[in-house]
Amino acid sequence: MTEAQDRTRQMIAVVVCWLPLAVLIVSVIASWDAVASTITTQWNAGEPATIAPAWTALLLPAGVCIIAGIAATSAAIDGTNRGRRIAYLAAFGAGCAALWVWFSLLAANDSGDAPHRLLLFPFFVLLGFIPWAIAGRGIPSARTDQVA
Repeated sequence: MTEAQDRTRQMIAVVVCWLPLAVLIVSVIASWDAVASTITTQWNAGEPATIAPAWTALLLPAGVCIIAGIAATSAAIDGTNRGRRIAYLAAFGAGCAALWVWFSLLAANDSGDAPHRLLLFPFFVLLGFIPWAIAGRGIPSARTDQVA
């Protein structure tokens, strides 16, 4: 693998790590009526116990997605091959987990009952392997994480 190919793979992996934020933004635009109203944030015996403005429930997923994208970008700029791949894995996995929180909260407020969505959480986190695989192992001569 040449240095240009490695750089291209790293850029693609970073762009993929920013995808959860892009999906979140599209989701907010698509469900603007729900975002502009109130949302149930806590249930007690199947009945709403706490109601808050929906935008407050958006703060955590948006914050996590932004921090994950920044972490992936900074890892691509200054990191070893192995460190970058782990950063991509963690960043995209965290972004997807935050996206799952947002989707589950919206779905639970639409239907009122969404326990089967808990099963999707490991799937969303395992999506973190996508940029990890895209990044590849890097250039063999540039590896600094090998033991001599």
